[in-house]
Amino acid sequence: YYPNYTISPDVFALDVSSNDNYKWVTAYDPVNSITPIPTPTVSPTPSSKSTTSNTNFGVNIGAIIGGVIGGIAGLILLSCTAIIVILIVKKKYLDKDNIAISENGIANTQPIT
Repeated sequence: YYPNYTISPDVFALDVSSNDNYKWVTAYDPVNSITPIPTPTVSPTPSSKSTTSNTNFGVNIGAIIGGVIGGIAGLILLSCTAIIVILIVKKKYLDKDNIAISENGIANTQPIT
């Protein structure tokens, strides 16, 4: 805790665009600081284009089938887990609250109200 501490409104940025020369920047213009990177344009040959489209089609179908089967298996697993938990909780509740043993040792169940 520093009672006389004041917060400076200045923003400090370090220009690391040059590997050998780092410098502190006092003004920043985002429009001039972005240099676009040219992307190489390569036109595919007809034989590689048809091969690529068939390969991508097979990969997409496999991913869809795997996702559907995995989703169904996940739902089944989640449902089974929920059912088991519900049955365990019900059994514990019924054993604890609704079964009374009479004096002669016979268990009498009482209706749930």
